[in-house]
Amino acid sequence: MPESGMRDHGTSSPRPPVPPSPVERPRFRSYRPAPGMEVLQAAGDLDSHAATRFAESMRTRFVQTANVVVLDLSRVTLLSTAAVVALLEARHRGLMGDTALRLLTGNRTVDRLLALLEVADQFAYTDSVETAAEASEIRLTPTRSLTPTTSS
Repeated sequence: MPESGMRDHGTSSPRPPVPPSPVERPRFRSYRPAPGMEVLQAAGDLDSHAATRFAESMRTRFVQTANVVVLDLSRVTLLSTAAVVALLEARHRGLMGDTALRLLTGNRTVDRLLALLEVADQFAYTDSVETAAEASEIRLTPTRSLTPTTSS
């Protein structure tokens, strides 16, 4: 023991800081698998900065002539409350314009935040684009079912 009566634990260097998770850039893609149906796929981090672009992408889907809009959020890695507000706005636009809005999630990040904010029951959900089309009696064109037609 050192003279001070304290044990010498040695000099250990502090642990290096854990680097933050890399931000996954938001990506948006839309396509029409059939007349009257629009799909908007979102991927990456929908943080407060990306929420504005996300909201704009959704607004254009409701301006166009679509009876059904599917928002595919299955590849979203982060969902901010600003993005949830954009989803609620999209729901409202759908109700006002008589457009059916369906969320395709299957994603714990999205589902958990919607549940925590107690807004999950505000939305209609679908398991797939094909299921949404069947429920709306829209016939998908097999050769066009997954072909993107526009990019945002």
